[in-house]
Amino acid sequence: MLAELSHVHAPAERWRFALGCTRVALASTLTETPMNPSATLRTAALGGLVLTAPLVILESVNQTITTANAFGLFLLFGFLWLLPTLFIVTLMGVIRTARTGESTLTHPVKLILRVAFMALLATVWATLLLDQLPCFLGVPNCD
Repeated sequence: MLAELSHVHAPAERWRFALGCTRVALASTLTETPMNPSATLRTAALGGLVLTAPLVILESVNQTITTANAFGLFLLFGFLWLLPTLFIVTLMGVIRTARTGESTLTHPVKLILRVAFMALLATVWATLLLDQLPCFLGVPNCD
């Protein structure tokens, strides 16, 4: 890129070229390739964080966090983050198969197992969320 940059002389054009190179470099790290499978994990982790962060905020606003209950809350929110992260990773595998043009019914057992696993994850997450929702909303003696 330095060789190309040496042919660009105007300062504004040099900045535009440098920013374009930065954009391409960052976008390539977010696209999953056989050499970069971590893009799926990053996307899934971010999705789990987006679903869990409002619950953490509700809990911190409505409840007093002490050292006695901090470990339990850490485990609860870690589990509430892990479940949707696993769901998204599994879902992205199904989406990736569909995007390649391969029929999702080529491997029906794999598809059934993935759908059943995602249903289990969603059920556990929803049950746990409904059980703990009064605590997140600040109801006294919610446990």
